[in-house]
Amino acid sequence: MADLRGLFENNRRRETNAVVGELPYSIESADLRSGTAATVATNEAYTLVSVPSNVVVTNVFLVIETGSEFVAGTCTVTLGGTEVIPALTSLTTAGITASTAAPLLLEGAQDLVITPASLTVDSGNANAVAKVVVEYIDYDRATMSYIGEE
Repeated sequence: MADLRGLFENNRRRETNAVVGELPYSIESADLRSGTAATVATNEAYTLVSVPSNVVVTNVFLVIETGSEFVAGTCTVTLGGTEVIPALTSLTTAGITASTAAPLLLEGAQDLVITPASLTVDSGNANAVAKVVVEYIDYDRATMSYIGEE
């Protein structure tokens, strides 16, 4: 049997990375001086972040923190066109929703997109924020540390 442990970067460490994208309900405050209205999230698609190429996505989570719930609304989250958080996932309850679509192999950079639905224009939404966490491993990029070194 051939030993490939020291060849082809087989002894180089790969690290787990994570990116977080946020969709706040209040995207931009009103500017009373110039007379512009506040910009709030609507029922359209929002690109949150781009996940790099040549990675294995191990998990995707939708996180709604206590005190950051929406008054009304649901969402769908897609990564490169693949639905990772299913449609009609509630934005009104604090907690975490895990993807059932992971793991995913991304050979090219892919956009993480959240599409809210049935959002209510309401001052009670002012502090609402939906966070999407994507955990991934770069399989082509490695650290400068080696397995077995002290």
